Amino acid sequence: MDSFFLTYYSVSSIIGLAMGLTMGLYFLFLRGASTTTRYMAGLLICAGMMNVAYFISSSFLDPLAAYHRWITVPFGLAMSVFPSHLYLRYPTNRWPRFTMGLLLLQLILIVGAAGFFFYSSVNAPVIYHFDGHYWDFIIKSGTAVVAVVILFNSVLQLAIGAAKLVVTRGRERWALLGMVLVLFSCGFAQGLTNSMSRDGAIGRDVFQTTFSLTVVLGLFAVTVIYMNNTRDRTTFLAKIIGISMVTMLLVMQAISFSVLGERTRAYDQLREKEARAAYEGRLKNPLVSPLFLRRSSGDVQYFSGGISIQDAQLPELPFLDDYQEPEDGHSTTPRQSKSDLQLGSFQKAGLTEGEDHRAVRYVSYVLEDQPDPGKLPDEFEVGFSYLSYRHYVHQGASTLAILLLSVIVVILAGFPLFFSGALIRPLLDLLGAVKKVDEGDLSANVRVRVEDEIGQLGHYFNGMVVSIRDAQAKLKDYADRLEEKVQERTAELQKTLSRVQELKDQQDGDYFLTSLLLRPLQANRARSETVNVDFVIRQKKSFQFRKWSDEIGGDLCMAESIKLKGRPYTLFMNADAMGKSMQGAGGALVLGAVLEAIVDRTMLSGEASSHHPERWLKNAFIELHKVFETFDGSMLISLVFGLVDDDNGLVYLINAEHPWSVLYRNKKADFVEADLDFRKLGTLGVDSTIFVKTIQLEPGDVLIAGSDGRDDLMLHNADGTETLQHDENVFLRHVESSDGKLEEIVDSLLSEGDLTDDLSLLRIGYREDLMQPASDISADYRSLHEQAMNAYKAGDFVKVSNLLEDAGIEDTRETPLIRLLAQSYLRRKEYQRALSVAEDYSFLKPADTEMLYAVSYSAARVGKLEKAADYGERIRLREPHNTRYLLNLARIYAAMGNHKRSAGFLEQVLEAEPDNEKALKLQEQLKKART
Repeated sequence: MDSFFLTYYSVSSIIGLAMGLTMGLYFLFLRGASTTTRYMAGLLICAGMMNVAYFISSSFLDPLAAYHRWITVPFGLAMSVFPSHLYLRYPTNRWPRFTMGLLLLQLILIVGAAGFFFYSSVNAPVIYHFDGHYWDFIIKSGTAVVAVVILFNSVLQLAIGAAKLVVTRGRERWALLGMVLVLFSCGFAQGLTNSMSRDGAIGRDVFQTTFSLTVVLGLFAVTVIYMNNTRDRTTFLAKIIGISMVTMLLVMQAISFSVLGERTRAYDQLREKEARAAYEGRLKNPLVSPLFLRRSSGDVQYFSGGISIQDAQLPELPFLDDYQEPEDGHSTTPRQSKSDLQLGSFQKAGLTEGEDHRAVRYVSYVLEDQPDPGKLPDEFEVGFSYLSYRHYVHQGASTLAILLLSVIVVILAGFPLFFSGALIRPLLDLLGAVKKVDEGDLSANVRVRVEDEIGQLGHYFNGMVVSIRDAQAKLKDYADRLEEKVQERTAELQKTLSRVQELKDQQDGDYFLTSLLLRPLQANRARSETVNVDFVIRQKKSFQFRKWSDEIGGDLCMAESIKLKGRPYTLFMNADAMGKSMQGAGGALVLGAVLEAIVDRTMLSGEASSHHPERWLKNAFIELHKVFETFDGSMLISLVFGLVDDDNGLVYLINAEHPWSVLYRNKKADFVEADLDFRKLGTLGVDSTIFVKTIQLEPGDVLIAGSDGRDDLMLHNADGTETLQHDENVFLRHVESSDGKLEEIVDSLLSEGDLTDDLSLLRIGYREDLMQPASDISADYRSLHEQAMNAYKAGDFVKVSNLLEDAGIEDTRETPLIRLLAQSYLRRKEYQRALSVAEDYSFLKPADTEMLYAVSYSAARVGKLEKAADYGERIRLREPHNTRYLLNLARIYAAMGNHKRSAGFLEQVLEAEPDNEKALKLQEQLKKART
């Protein structure tokens, strides 16, 4: 191709093109990318397309190459718009209406400016610039309009970046600051050098080098900042390839600058020697034939290669005897680049006045001869074809371009192949195995492909899984054998009870041994700084064995400290095993042993401690019930069984036909239950829905549970008769008169009558050192809460989000404001952010069932179905008949493909609300899915 010649600028453009388009296309096709990431992709692609245009302009000698401006103008205008919208949308769009209005305005401006430039350039003359070796249009008005629009967008992006920095908080503020500084610096450097090069203040090569370096270094810095701070899911391999590519491109930039600069100097030296030889008449077989020799007198001698220039008018140069300075003082010599020729210069001889595209371009060497002593030196000019210079540089540049493309192909194609096997695939295998273990699958095993650091990590992981698997097997074996031991002990107890009937003389000994077995189970092992547990047990049966006196019966109190999902809870139980003396004690012994085993399993097993408190309580209750079902109704247990959240005082409670618990608050006692929820443990034929009651304790509150011995008092009347007291409400009076203190309650009961049954009382005090409950909203945030609530009621959910984000509410414990922020995200349908904030709120305020529903709903909307189902089931354990919650679970299980479970929940919804349109619609969808 006679008009295609690579230069240093061509190689620089390839470097910028590779960086911009590679990273831009990566972001553009990133799966699930946000709008912010799309704008980042647009910015990078525009930078790449600008380099495509510069490659065309610096590589083609045809005047049509001036139309490269038809690429640089629209993409340059677009490139000036993207940073503003990147700032506006990162990390979230606070001003959506302003953003849309601004985008529309900027689109009108850039389309208008580009259209005006296209119109102005259609018939515009062209000029060739030697300082950048490119063709360009001679258009002042069109270029000025484009420059004004770009300047407006640049000032605007700086103002928007500053405004967004003011309202952004935390880590994302520093990321935004980094992007603003880097992009402004790059844009300023590009704009300044571009303007100065077009005015001739600096060489075009300076702009080309600046543009390439800012694209490679600047945009890579922005890319790294963005990838390390975006919520979008990026890949480790992309970062490796990006860093490697930037490093190699910078090295290639330096190599090309050095190699092509050296080649230009070599051309300079060779042509100087040939020019002197031509002047002295000793030129033979030159590498490049001169075009002409012009002496200071103006005489011109044309050589064989100068046929094309014979009809052209050579420019007036200062070495000529009759040279006259131009009247306007401006030199007629074309602009030169300081990094090009040092001895020669680029000139053009005109064939037709004003038609630069018809001019003959040549390389001029103006030299002095070497006169005889006593004579003044004479100057002369020798011209060489400009194409000879481009050919000479092209040979070196083409080699560099091939090497550069090879490097890019190796990085883009070779790195993924190498790292996928050596790094990415082993990491993905390891992550997959970790996920399996997290889901409870201990069969996971990492295949070690290479014995490097990652291979060692795989070995350690496999060893850890084996250890966990062995521990779980031992625990399961322990649990299995424990059930056998319980059954054996129960059989022994039953046998002992039979022998007691026969061997009265051994009765007290058996009482004593049984009491010894029960004693460790009745321990208070709760250790909490916020929850205080006490209990009192007065068994009806007392005995004397040798020198020891003790009591025995079926009442049992237990308290333990456990952790679920890493959060501390206090486990409590007050139970009453049916039967007298030994029979009741046997039931209490079985109950205590099984519950102790469940607690041990929870402490040892990561899977057992990974449940929410509602699920854990339900599973433990079912396990206890199944154990007592094996006694075929001969051993029944009533109990109050629950957990207290040590951090916030939320009580999770199950009552199985036990006397109602009492809440003592502000000197007033009230029952917390109103209905019979479940039958006793071990009752046959019971198939009721299990649910968990929640009670929010406030600082200073006391919760008291007790067996029916508290109510069954034998009263002594004034007339000498006795009456059995059955009024449960009397116990409330005893609690109030005793200020909720156990020993005083017992004394108050005994002062009124005699015990007729075992008596046990369990007391739970929450933060009794803080008798006044703390306000949900601190004084510093009350004004903000009022503003946010007013905006929420007015339906301005964007304002609510902005107010609360600006105050950094997510990093506080101001729960009403965090709840309001989550609700505003839900209203704006920003489900990912709603999920994050609502989950944080639920950790602080687990009593808020409606916000647990918000977590479940948001998780389902963003595709996290396992989490959605987990929270949905947690809600169902609290409110098993709430049709809205049941319908939510039906939708989640339908999306998971569990149509059977989804249909079961739908049946419950339609049984309560036969005309529920949403349920009927989902039912139809399930029918179609099955067919």
